[in-house]
This record gives sequence, structure tokens and C-alpha cells, in this order.
Amino acid sequence: MTDAPKRQPGKQGTTKAERAKLPLCGAKHNKRPGTCKRPAGWGTEHPGEGRCKLHGGGAQKPSTRYQLVNASPTLQQAIQDQQADPDPLNLLPDLLLARSLLQEGVQRHSEVTAAIIAWHASHTSGYQEAVAIWREQLALYLEAVRQGHGEPEMDPPAPPIPEAFEGKPRQLPDLASFITLIDRVTG
Repeated sequence: MTDAPKRQPGKQGTTKAERAKLPLCGAKHNKRPGTCKRPAGWGTEHPGEGRCKLHGGGAQKPSTRYQLVNASPTLQQAIQDQQADPDPLNLLPDLLLARSLLQEGVQRHSEVTAAIIAWHASHTSGYQEAVAIWREQLALYLEAVRQGHGEPEMDPPAPPIPEAFEGKPRQLPDLASFITLIDRVTG
């Protein structure tokens, strides 16, 4: 920017010489050479400085303080509770929480892994064993039908239903969110 005077809101340079002294937006054009010739801050809340509204002068990026002001009531209450902490530099409770969460996550991961391995082993071997038994019973039934010329005394064995052996969990715990939480807590 140049050392030209700031443009006053509601007041424009009336002559060409006065307008030439006002600062310009100065944003580079994408499709043609040169820069924007509009006054600095044109169409924004800060006339006379910065970019015009067509080149991002009107866009505001929310700051962390802005996000805290517009936070949910629960988060605002948590912030107030933290501000009321008599010893904010004591990080021992945070460290204990992080360690506890990590230990619980490792234990939960081990339990889930063991449960999945047990389910897989029971699913594959249990169903296969049931099919083997069914085949033996079916062979006995067919042999009884072949030997006897009349109606057999027993009904044919029903085949095993695969769904009866699927005791798999409907949803696994989301360990990715746990890992993200630990990462955020421990920094």
C-alpha cells in the first residue's frame, strides 16, 4: 500500500487528483495483467484499507475467541469451570486422565481382538462340524431308505443353518475415535 490518506466513509474524492491519492485494493487480476483499481476496502466495513469486497476484503475468518464466544453452553460451562481452577498449572489430573484413557483403550482393544478371534474360530469350526455331523446323519438316513422298501421310521435330518452359527457382533467399538481422543488429550 501507498502512504495515501485513508478514505473516509461516505466521502469520496471528487476530483480526479483527489481520487488518485486514495489507496487502491491492489489485488492481482487472474485473467488479465494488472491490479484491481477499486478503492481499498470498497464495499466492506473497513473502507480505505485492505482489499475490496470482490477480492476477499469482506471475508472474516473466525478466531479462536470468536469460536469460544459462540460455543455450546456445555463447552462454555466447561471453560468457566477451568477458569475457576485455583491451580491451572497443575497438570497432574490431566496426565492421570490421559494415562487412564490410554490404559482403558489398550484393554478394550485387547478384549475386542480376543472376541473377534474367538468368534471367527467358533464360526468356522462350529459350522463345519455341524455340516459334518449332518452329512453323517444324512448318509445313515439314505442307507436306511435303501435297505427298507417302505417308508423310513425317521425323518431326514435338517441341514444346519449358517445364521445359527453367526454370533458376530453387530458393531465393533470405534477405536479410531479413542485414538483421536488420546492424541488430543496428550497433545
